[in-house]
Amino acid sequence: MKSKYIPYFVIAFINFCFVLSAVYYPPLRDELYYLYPTKLNVFQEYGNAYFVGNPRIGQFFCNLISRHLLLKIIFELLTFNSLIVVFFLLTLRRLPVLRNVNDLLKLIIIAGLFIFLINYFGEMFYYTPFITNYTFTTIIYLLYIFIVSEYYLNNNNILENHHVNIFLIIFSGIFIGMCNEHVPPVLIGASFLALFWNFFIKKKKIDYKIAISHISLVAGYLLLFFAPANRVKFKVVGKQSYGFNIWDYLKNFKSILNLYRYYNLELVLFLVSSVILVLFLYRKKSIQKIFFIRLLIFFLLGLLCIPIVAYSPLLGTRLLFFTNAMFLVVIFSIYFKGVEVYKAQKISTLVYIFTSCFSVSFFIISVLLSYNGRKNYSYITSQIAEARRTSKNVILSESFNFYTDTFGNFNRRIFLENGEEYIDSNINKDTSEEMNLKTFYNLNNLSVKNKH
Repeated sequence: MKSKYIPYFVIAFINFCFVLSAVYYPPLRDELYYLYPTKLNVFQEYGNAYFVGNPRIGQFFCNLISRHLLLKIIFELLTFNSLIVVFFLLTLRRLPVLRNVNDLLKLIIIAGLFIFLINYFGEMFYYTPFITNYTFTTIIYLLYIFIVSEYYLNNNNILENHHVNIFLIIFSGIFIGMCNEHVPPVLIGASFLALFWNFFIKKKKIDYKIAISHISLVAGYLLLFFAPANRVKFKVVGKQSYGFNIWDYLKNFKSILNLYRYYNLELVLFLVSSVILVLFLYRKKSIQKIFFIRLLIFFLLGLLCIPIVAYSPLLGTRLLFFTNAMFLVVIFSIYFKGVEVYKAQKISTLVYIFTSCFSVSFFIISVLLSYNGRKNYSYITSQIAEARRTSKNVILSESFNFYTDTFGNFNRRIFLENGEEYIDSNINKDTSEEMNLKTFYNLNNLSVKNKH
């Protein structure tokens, strides 16, 4: 095989393994809700979610794909590849050319470093509530950032150059504003700060399409922020909506630091190393000022989301995904600029070899873990179905356990959790997973034997 074909093989192989993982990946947590059909159509279901469930626009797509395996696989595959392409776009300010082998090498490096530095890949790409509400929406945010940064930093008006319809801009702005609670405030603040700086300080006329995109973003965020479901969500977790408790806030900050310590320590180390390198390059005048400013803005966009995330009633790695995506864009940009400045082709080749080998190995393990997880899921659900034949009160000998002992901590890179807590020994109180399984199998009680 000629070396120029290897990148095509690597990309094809990881996509093939990605599809297999998506096929085998067992239903986790909230996905059990989608085991049974609903009489509502997808629009009615999202309408209900806006008032009493999850008002984020990503929930519409979650409801759309979660009951249909083919739609789920297609959505997940497109999201994975789209994110890598958008990383390329923000990093190199252009789309990749698939006929260009050098572009393919860059895509593999970006994909490999992303997978290596994000220690919770599976939950963000195989678990539908997270991929629709966080991963997919991060892609939308990154596209918005690209358009706005190109306009204000590089005088490149993409909306005007491509004759984007004004109604599409309004719809897109509202859509972006309704994606999540913790990212749009930063985008809104940065957008209007750039607008005021250019209009009042630089005396530059602002394109009306850009201005409308900012206003639409605000409108969408207000629709999300004041959604009735948000008050319900705060009440469920025992927090006051729109309230503030300094001790809870500081406690959440500590939890965020622990999340970085346990899940993204490598990312933090790469980021610190990259910042040191870019400061050195800037001091030596090896990079342009506009490049440095662009990276500083991207870094701040990611960093400023953290104080907003700390206000959330529930924390998790998913809430930091956008922040980590912005940090990764900074890392990728500095890496490729460093290779260009120092003509470090040998280092680039070594990085390409590492990322190719790591990506191939990662997805092979991903398939194995997903397959074993599906086997465990099928075994436990078959036990429930068999016990259901004789009684509506089912007591199992064990709960789910999606983890595979051979791979240790690597399980967490693929699975959100091992599933053992889904079915407990307490018959008087049901977990949400027990309630969904009871509904699907028409049970009165579902529990496991108390081993104590």
